[in-house]
Amino acid sequence: MAQPVPQQHSLRRLFQTATERSFLERLGWPDWAVVGYLSNLLVECAHADHLYPVHGANGRRLVELVEMLQEAERRCRCDSPERERDVHRQIGDYTLLMAGLFPEGIRRLKSALSIRTDALLDYVTVGKRSYRIVAERARESERDQTARPSAAQLFRRLSSQFELCVLGLGYVKEELARLQASADPRLRRLLQN
Repeated sequence: MAQPVPQQHSLRRLFQTATERSFLERLGWPDWAVVGYLSNLLVECAHADHLYPVHGANGRRLVELVEMLQEAERRCRCDSPERERDVHRQIGDYTLLMAGLFPEGIRRLKSALSIRTDALLDYVTVGKRSYRIVAERARESERDQTARPSAAQLFRRLSSQFELCVLGLGYVKEELARLQASADPRLRRLLQN
């Protein structure tokens, strides 16, 4: 598993700036909690190990959305509410990143000649539902004083505004592509690594 990106790393500043521009300037949505969460998500998922964070009972990394949903269901029946909440957060994060940054991959999946079960899933619907479950579980935990008070509110907004978050991440992708095409070779190297 990859090490977390240090707090002062230039990649964090880059993603924070791109996310702020996209959500504050282009969308006109000054929700600092959402901007912070999404910029941190982009940093953490910059490493391939973090893009598919859900593991099955046998420890195998799950790369298909349908497998992730099956694992969430298994954890709902067998594990603690915290573990169920974690897998739903990971599903919400994954579907949001895929829909916002890689919509062409989802379109390709849905138009592929060989039908895979993921092709039948609506990533937006799955992501909204997963974040809603996270918000509900966080609210339950907050009653027990075991979670941050704002977690339920944050995930409720991520669920209810999922489509807006997808659009904002699309703007982040455009901003990063624009920066990558810039003449500054140091920035280009940072974006390519």
